[in-house]
Amino acid sequence: MSRVIRVALLPFVLAWSLLRLLFWPALVLVVAGILIPDGSAWFQVVLAGLVVYLLGALTAFRAAARGMFRSLDRGTVHIDDQRSRKGKW
Repeated sequence: MSRVIRVALLPFVLAWSLLRLLFWPALVLVVAGILIPDGSAWFQVVLAGLVVYLLGALTAFRAAARGMFRSLDRGTVHIDDQRSRKGKW
């Protein structure tokens, strides 16, 4: 049952993690747009830094999403603890 719930909630989990990754860069971009005067070279510096951050963050997000899908693909591991005790002491 928990596997069904994990599969059903996976799009929401992925969307929430992507939203968390994109919140701070969006906030920095808005603040930089308000505080930095028009035509300043600092805006390009801030923008370049955010682009580098976003490339790394999206790469990490893709790796995490791929890992989540792989963990769903593995399935449940059953450990059989009822071994035959014949021949044992």
